[in-house]
Amino acid sequence: MYEYLMNAPHILIGGTTGSGKSVLLNGIICELMESSTASKTRFYLIDPKRVELYPYSKTEYCAGYSEEAEEVPALLDTLIDTINERFEYMRNEGLKEYGGTRIYVVIDELADLMISDNAKEIRTKLQKILQIGRAAGVHIIAATQAPNREVIPASLVLNFTDRIALRCLSSIESRQLINFAGAEKITGFGTALYLSSKGLDTIEIPYVSAEDIKKVCDKYAVRTIEWGSDKNENSIASYRKKVLNKTLLPAVFIAYFIIGLSLMFTGHYVLWLFTLPLFYKAIRFVTANYYDDPYAGTYYQGGAEYQSVIPGTEVKETEE
Repeated sequence: MYEYLMNAPHILIGGTTGSGKSVLLNGIICELMESSTASKTRFYLIDPKRVELYPYSKTEYCAGYSEEAEEVPALLDTLIDTINERFEYMRNEGLKEYGGTRIYVVIDELADLMISDNAKEIRTKLQKILQIGRAAGVHIIAATQAPNREVIPASLVLNFTDRIALRCLSSIESRQLINFAGAEKITGFGTALYLSSKGLDTIEIPYVSAEDIKKVCDKYAVRTIEWGSDKNENSIASYRKKVLNKTLLPAVFIAYFIIGLSLMFTGHYVLWLFTLPLFYKAIRFVTANYYDDPYAGTYYQGGAEYQSVIPGTEVKETEE
């Protein structure tokens, strides 16, 4: 099921409290993370409820996170600029669809944005993204417990290509969400009516527990390698000591050994003795500049990749 949903241009999820919206939303996000890399999939998370989406804000997949409705227009402007830049690239390359990184705007709860002070501005920008974002690889996944037209206008709902109705309060809400009555009759947890370009289907939502979410978020968490004692295997000191002992110092010794043999075979014994201080200075240079100096460079770990950052800005000090 998730494989099909991940290919949907835009998804609107509606249903009452306890119907399974959060389970479905978390399942889609976790599946996207597990099936793609952070270089190919990015999330912009809009989280007025400040509950469901926060754990994902600490992962390497998150490109932006907002809890306040006042911040949402600026975030949406960034996405619209990205869409325009991608369309310009597509025109220059003669492409009809963007094949690079896919961006997902995840919203929980959409109704909170629609009743905020800047609802009109947010609605206009969301509608533009819904209309032109698909070809540029920008998709919206939104959840709401109030899928009625008094809160979310029809012009916005109809721009969601795929709509999922879990248990609704009334047949009116069901019709307004998926154009058909029936969602008000759903009794089981996780059962939903799914409206797509292929028509209306009944689907069962796989259960995703809090432990499952935590495992995925921990797996892809953004972590900072800390300064500290070389006894701490996660510290910069430990990382440098490993490189020093396994690479740099052996290289210096091998170089000195080769130079020493060359001088002895040619009879330059005295000259070989003079190279001893140079050898000592080489050892001190390597250890002082690569190991002892805490500002020789810092490393920032995001997933499995190491990236340079400005020394002293994102470094946590740890006690010896």
